[in-house]
Amino acid sequence: MSGPVVANSAVADHLDRQILHALQLAPRVPFARLAAVLGVSEQTAARRYQRMRGEGIVRVFGEADAERTPGVTSWILRIAVRPGTAGALADALARRTDTSWITVDAGGAQLTCNVRIADEQRDAGLLHHLPRATNVLSLSAHQVLHRFVGRGEADWVVSESQLDLDQRRELLLGSPESMPAADPGPADADGPAGAGSPGSAGSAGSAGGAGGAGGAGSAGGAGGAGSTGSAGGPGGAGDAGGAVVEAGDRPLLAALAVDGRASYAALAQATGWTQRRVAHRLSALTASGAIRFDIDASVTRLGFRNVAHLWLTVAPADLAAVGSRLANHRQLAWAAAVTGSAALVANALCRDAAELYRYLTTEVAAIPEIRTCDTVPMLTRVKQAVSLVDNGVLRGPVT
Repeated sequence: MSGPVVANSAVADHLDRQILHALQLAPRVPFARLAAVLGVSEQTAARRYQRMRGEGIVRVFGEADAERTPGVTSWILRIAVRPGTAGALADALARRTDTSWITVDAGGAQLTCNVRIADEQRDAGLLHHLPRATNVLSLSAHQVLHRFVGRGEADWVVSESQLDLDQRRELLLGSPESMPAADPGPADADGPAGAGSPGSAGSAGSAGGAGGAGGAGSAGGAGGAGSTGSAGGPGGAGDAGGAVVEAGDRPLLAALAVDGRASYAALAQATGWTQRRVAHRLSALTASGAIRFDIDASVTRLGFRNVAHLWLTVAPADLAAVGSRLANHRQLAWAAAVTGSAALVANALCRDAAELYRYLTTEVAAIPEIRTCDTVPMLTRVKQAVSLVDNGVLRGPVT
């Protein structure tokens, strides 16, 4: 962001925002490491996180990555509706497990929604039935082809409170593959304040933003799913390099949607599996990229009052370069290449209309390859990646 985030200090102060930034970078980082990076006690880090989670400011979650799930593609839907019907349709869509990032836009005349479509649902799923709904005036569907990963995905959440380079390096010591695969050991114990500190020694997934139309980091493209190689099935370690999500993983995914920082003990209780089985399977799926971890965050409670979807037209020859450049804008929580006349879609988070105007007329305007920009302001957020949203506050996930 070009300036400090304006937020009520009772909602998120400097330390809170640093914790949020750290969780964007490493959602399952142990509280002990988080505390050491921030220079506070482990109890303070855990207590601050638990308070923000309890107040509906943040939720860490884990989910299947659409890019790594065979036969699944991600789409952004733009739905024009009859006057007065947007809220009811948005609520109905939000209760589905295959939808995310649902917003009411353009003064209540339009919805934006991300949906995951399995190959077997193409002729009978949401894309088939939604255009026939009586309150839907028109629908355009845009397949997400490629998500551009840059600093914006993690850095949107803070400005002056960002972790510096040394703190980032210390936070990200290790990798998802370093998660214990067999014996959870002492690290499986719940963290301070009942936080359910994970046993991972490092980050357990890519950071993603929390403000996207198609999802901030959640709307992956239809690209390379890993090959099925889990020899032991959902309960075994299998081939970590090729593990993919299977039907037997549903209990684990449901538990991770509720709490992506849950300990092996908590996940074992939720799934009915043994802790060893949970550790093996979670390690395999994380190492292969089949599961990703991220955060849902209440953007309004963090001071972002003007959120907009940007639909940008560029020439195919400029698509990769422009997308990569946009992904490093701190105002953009998410950017992706999509099908349709607007080849790029991004999600801007600003404090007010003046800041959005400055961003459009400076940083966006500075990219000559962008031909047009259709700016669609968000009126109401109804659902994020997994969490329902009520008056800007995160509520329970849909599982």
